[in-house]
Amino acid sequence: MRSTQPINFIEDKIKLLLCTNGYEQKDIEFKETMGGDMRILRIGYWQMLDEDTICNIQENVNVILKPTTFWDDDCGWKTWYDILINKESN
Repeated sequence: MRSTQPINFIEDKIKLLLCTNGYEQKDIEFKETMGGDMRILRIGYWQMLDEDTICNIQENVNVILKPTTFWDDDCGWKTWYDILINKESN
């Protein structure tokens, strides 16, 4: 995966909403998967978002944030969020 800044309006709005919910800009990362077919959101060192923040984003941006969490023996739990366009809202 390659680290990037927001690349579109949706990601810009997600970042804005995260900042208004108390997350620091420096901790918000958008990444592209290896195949380039999906974008993901990572917060800090693979932190989980709180449920209120996820709901706020999904209510104000036409996306679903799908969490993926796994256990790393060296670092503990790691979480990222697949950014899926919510086609049912269109």
